[in-house]
Amino acid sequence: MGCITVSDVPVIWIGPAVSSGMHAPLHACENCIAELESLIWNYFVSKNSPQTPASAAS
Repeated sequence: MGCITVSDVPVIWIGPAVSSGMHAPLHACENCIAELESLIWNYFVSKNSPQTPASAAS
């Protein structure tokens, strides 16, 4: 998420990030939020799609 290091890009808080049991605030710009939403959507679509024997092994 390159928007974190660019000072003139507006960002919003999207929630806490958790790593190794520690929490930190997480911020992202509109483009990064859209990319994250796409990744999340694709994950849920792939998990909820019918499994064939070949795809179940992966």
